[in-house]
Amino acid sequence: MSVSHAIKTLVWFLATFAVHAAPQLTKLKFSQHISSRYRPIGDAHVGKIYDCIDESQSAAPVKLKIRNKSFDYFEPADSFSHYLGEFQGWPLMVSFGADADEATKRTLVIPFRGDTFGYHKSFLTPAIVDYAAKDPQKLLVFPGEFIYVKKPPAEREEGVILPVMSLCHNRSYWFGRVGPEWPLIEENAWPLFADLFPFDVDYEFIAYSNGTVSRNAFLRREATHEIESYKTADLSPKEYLDYYVKYHSPPPAGAKRIKSLIDIEGNFRISDDLFDLIAFIRDEIMPEKSRSYYSIVRVDKPDAFPVNAIMIRALELEARETAEGVLRYSNAQGNVVMEVLGRNGREPYGSGGNNLLKTTKVERYNGLVKRKTISHFGIIDFALKPGESR
Repeated sequence: MSVSHAIKTLVWFLATFAVHAAPQLTKLKFSQHISSRYRPIGDAHVGKIYDCIDESQSAAPVKLKIRNKSFDYFEPADSFSHYLGEFQGWPLMVSFGADADEATKRTLVIPFRGDTFGYHKSFLTPAIVDYAAKDPQKLLVFPGEFIYVKKPPAEREEGVILPVMSLCHNRSYWFGRVGPEWPLIEENAWPLFADLFPFDVDYEFIAYSNGTVSRNAFLRREATHEIESYKTADLSPKEYLDYYVKYHSPPPAGAKRIKSLIDIEGNFRISDDLFDLIAFIRDEIMPEKSRSYYSIVRVDKPDAFPVNAIMIRALELEARETAEGVLRYSNAQGNVVMEVLGRNGREPYGSGGNNLLKTTKVERYNGLVKRKTISHFGIIDFALKPGESR
């Protein structure tokens, strides 16, 4: 055994042992843990929390507007509590339902938003609150994307609250340009969660739109050898996946605690992050029936569908078409499901190299297909409330 392999094995053992040695999670324990290191939102924060401008390139802070009552930071509904703190120089809002429930929680449900505005206005928020409430063993915690309005001073007076604003994507701030990523997570994914959640729990990550970019930071592998990119390698998706895994490390030790991944019309890039995800699904989720992956995407979403088509081919999934024009791909064990919502027209399931009827195995529906028209926002309820939508 090489020295490097021995070190990796030791790190894995220590991480695994730490999980089993950690205390069980209840809402009370989590509330006590957060309140010991973060500050509850109160009167002192009035005028210190700002919004960003939706669908804009502007980095200017604007007056806070609340759409979701549970995220009225000063008078929250549904027994929600909101705490503001800092990790490695970045502000972080932590929000959760802090009622008197004393039941032990086995799974932490963590959303990653993709909107250009925060959970106080996100279409994702009410759907996820309802979704998580159905299972008493789950605790829903929202990690809020915030940044400081201005560069913090080198020396701060104790107790001074610096103004923060919701992070909007795809614009330039005082610290640099932000694309679809969340800088705090990009730099500190597992260290942040080790600090926030020192409990014996599994994770369920729900990523919407650009939120998949932040989520993928928890799956990131390290290259052990320089390799060609997917675009230049001239390999099929499955061949490239095998090639990629051969020259990369295993996923982070913390990823062993991920029980479930849900991707709602994720905005993926054809990059290492994409193949980290595909490798995680194939090698970590597929062999274990207790773990799962689910995704949903519309053919009409140009920054999401082509990459989902690559994933389906790399994982060699097969589909059945439903009466509503949904291709429901799955593996033999049924713990990996990828749904593709077709469009009305001559090429309902993609064109060219992304025509799923030509590039994948599909069992067509034997009858009249009636496809629904669903928006990028409407697909959230379609995914998380299937009993009400289909």
